[in-house]
Amino acid sequence: MHHAKSSSEKPFTFISLPLSSSSSLDDSLTKALADAERSIKSPPKSLLTFHLKRFTFCPTMKQKIKDTGNFSIPDTVALTEAAAYTLTSFIAHTGEAEGGHFVACVKRNDSWFHFDDENVSSLEEPKRAELLSTCSYMLFYTRPVDSSVDSGIDGGVDVGNNRPTVPLHLQAHINKRVNKYRRTQLAKSDEKFREFLVNLFALRINSVEKFQLDGNALVGRKVDVKWTSGFFRGVITKFDSELTKFHVKYEDGAEKAYKLHKKDFRFILD
Repeated sequence: MHHAKSSSEKPFTFISLPLSSSSSLDDSLTKALADAERSIKSPPKSLLTFHLKRFTFCPTMKQKIKDTGNFSIPDTVALTEAAAYTLTSFIAHTGEAEGGHFVACVKRNDSWFHFDDENVSSLEEPKRAELLSTCSYMLFYTRPVDSSVDSGIDGGVDVGNNRPTVPLHLQAHINKRVNKYRRTQLAKSDEKFREFLVNLFALRINSVEKFQLDGNALVGRKVDVKWTSGFFRGVITKFDSELTKFHVKYEDGAEKAYKLHKKDFRFILD
């Protein structure tokens, strides 16, 4: 009885690389492949991932130590003449080996962004280069669609246009984390501002007629006194040079809020 051999082409390749004896990604990759006596005959279609071994265990100290030396990491990697990959994201570890914190850095439309839990900020080049060379732990290279021309490989995958739908249970988890972050930021706000927002939820309006928004829009709706929720769905408030958006689902007290803080508030209808 003959057993047919089967093979499957993986959409990504994962390579774990030591840093101790190498100063660049190319050197480390060359040595790793030579030691394993193998070569990549069929480059991955879409994703090339590198794991940089920055952590080692020290028997004398009986703890992990972290290699924070500068490691030259290119923006492009070519496994073959036809298979070129571009760095589109990386995970960095900041702090000590026994603790520290992981952050993600992602490229989007030629701009880099820094993801630190719920905090997302623009990542400028000096900071990006520092994180990449001294703290990067995982590197993610993607292959452009038009670069998959070598034999045996179909067209590459445009990762940016094939994003999976977020599962419902993850959506709920993300929303929970975002709401927690908003509450945390609110707790850091000015005490009088927090008191105002708390009181805003308890206000009631008998009616609102031709309420002016931003000086150019008029609203002629009426609000019943029996309603437990009020007039506007969203409020954008600027207070003490801080811009925060609160979705309050037709919050009561919109008219009074506008009269009290005309210069600090801008209301929007959804």
